[in-house]
Amino acid sequence: MKTIISFFLLFSIVFFVSGGCKKSPSQKLPEGHPPLEAVDPHEALQGTIEIDPKIQGKLPKEFYVFLIAQGQEGPPVGVDRLSTTTFPLPFILSTSSHMGGKPDQKAPLYVTAKIDQDGKVGLQPGDLSGKTKKPVKLGDKDIKIIIDTVQ
Repeated sequence: MKTIISFFLLFSIVFFVSGGCKKSPSQKLPEGHPPLEAVDPHEALQGTIEIDPKIQGKLPKEFYVFLIAQGQEGPPVGVDRLSTTTFPLPFILSTSSHMGGKPDQKAPLYVTAKIDQDGKVGLQPGDLSGKTKKPVKLGDKDIKIIIDTVQ
């Protein structure tokens, strides 16, 4: 039951953050949109997403990149949907999309990147993913995620 609730929370967060599944992966802010709020580097994770050369040929023509930071338990502390057509992809993932109380600055987190073909939450056949090999914490920079798994 706990797994189902966690999956539902994750689905809700990603769906909310991504604005649904109908946006184009290349969509940008509309002209005249006010600048987005600055990110506090102490409450963010910064790094780069790369593709393992062994699976480079499996990269779909159009895709979404979902980025999720989560501890061993509880809801994600950061979720984002990125638009790109090239790698390596730099990222800054803030805690502005977390659910619940303020995340613990020192709590160990794992960051997962998923290349998704259909914009739907959950791994589907053909999706690509990768995860940090060791835990990171808020404020860390130079985090490297290598997309190395084909579903």
